[in-house]
Amino acid sequence: MNFDSFSEALTQLQFPIEFPGHWINGKWSTYSEAKQLKPSINPSSGETLIVVSSDKKIYLDALDAADNCQAKLTELSLDDRVDIIRKMRQALADYQSTVINCLTIQGGKALWEAQHDLERSISFLDSFIQDAEAYHDALLRPAQLANIKGRFALTPVGTTIAFLPFSSPITSFSKYFATAVFSGCPLILSPSSHASLSGLLFAHIAEKIDLIKGSFGVVFGNFETFKKILSDRRIRAIIYTGSRDHCEAIRKESFSVKGRELIIQSGGKNSALVHSSADLEDAVRCVLLGALKATGQLCTATSRAFVHKSLMKDFSELISEKIRSLKIGPTDKNASDVFMGPIYSKKAVEKFLRYQTMAHREAEHDLSWGKILNSAENNYVVAPGAHIMKKFDPQSPYQDNVLFCPDIAIYEYDVLDSAIEMINHTDAPFCVSFLGDQEIVEKRINQFVAPNIVVNLPTTEAESSPAVAGKFYSGHHRYNGAGLAMLLSYPRLIRSSADSNEKLTAYPQL
Repeated sequence: MNFDSFSEALTQLQFPIEFPGHWINGKWSTYSEAKQLKPSINPSSGETLIVVSSDKKIYLDALDAADNCQAKLTELSLDDRVDIIRKMRQALADYQSTVINCLTIQGGKALWEAQHDLERSISFLDSFIQDAEAYHDALLRPAQLANIKGRFALTPVGTTIAFLPFSSPITSFSKYFATAVFSGCPLILSPSSHASLSGLLFAHIAEKIDLIKGSFGVVFGNFETFKKILSDRRIRAIIYTGSRDHCEAIRKESFSVKGRELIIQSGGKNSALVHSSADLEDAVRCVLLGALKATGQLCTATSRAFVHKSLMKDFSELISEKIRSLKIGPTDKNASDVFMGPIYSKKAVEKFLRYQTMAHREAEHDLSWGKILNSAENNYVVAPGAHIMKKFDPQSPYQDNVLFCPDIAIYEYDVLDSAIEMINHTDAPFCVSFLGDQEIVEKRINQFVAPNIVVNLPTTEAESSPAVAGKFYSGHHRYNGAGLAMLLSYPRLIRSSADSNEKLTAYPQL
């Protein structure tokens, strides 16, 4: 299967797609001994999209190819690296209809969201192209603070393996690819079993732009196949976004590998704070966008809203009205009027429904009870949940957990400081949306645990490249976006008498 036939299959919804193999060392590779895995499913129809086969040996071959190309990547000039990023940026723009089809079919993204994600991704790549020298200087700046003369250079940490999440495949890929190329690191992309089509897409595009062999590979599988290779010491960096259990397993597997960078993130428990000074229409819109974009399946999704008591009645009525008017449905046919698509899997739907039962027990009132829509059809389309809670309970499994589904718990508050204190009761603080007069939040900015505070914007507004990852489980407060290059490279100093123009004056003559 070539790119044209892949694109045509997406357009015509001709599934399952034939699995062409893994993209390794600049070619498609198949393995007769590889084990067939569970199929990737279209969440809008329940139809099988593709069935992949995987094995540990495939990862080993990809690591061999990465090893063999490292010297070539290290020798590339900054201009040459930027040119590679430019080629990928142009390819994504040239094949944008295929990219959007892939996102709406595989990820259940509404058309507006798929278009937005692609635009953000291209904009992110543009920043690397336009500001590469500034980024390079910024990464070296902490080392240069030593005030020592000499020649500073960035050295790549080495082969990087990145697990591609299903919920943000295009924004994640653009970030992984650009930072790896910029740092001079070979990149092995390992798509989630729910992101196999995206993996095929990026491999086909890599074939089109003729990258250095071994510099970019795509190995298909699932977390279990991914985990089996983590003991290999040639992996110098791991990028992963997923469940807490998976993140802990990665830490455990990497414990004995000296110097390996772990760039791992596990969801976020994010809040919207609706102040008495907020514009009601804007506040409701921001809360709903934060809660329902990507069907609530983003690390930056809004799962809690704290509303001042003076606005609570009107806020509840308006958000209920907005939810009732939402167009929710399948996204695999690029329906332009759909606002929210399906949840990604049957298992995730079952989890969502369990949370609805838990929420109902703790709620003063259910503004919207999440349920399956069109249950006669084989899809994972659901109505969102919205609940006014009786009280704030940080020990509640429903109120404390990162839900990763279209659901919002709403709390009434009176005193602002107490609302902030409740917001901080989480071990996964990523982002807070403050809705109201900016001057009010500026005075209290140091009270928030979450590192990203947005004002009159949804928490998901910056999901493709927030400034820093969340604290604790949601990223350990690492730099994000272009800042990932700080973890995929390290500064090196070459200092000599020619650089310093100094004599050995501090020592006796020998």
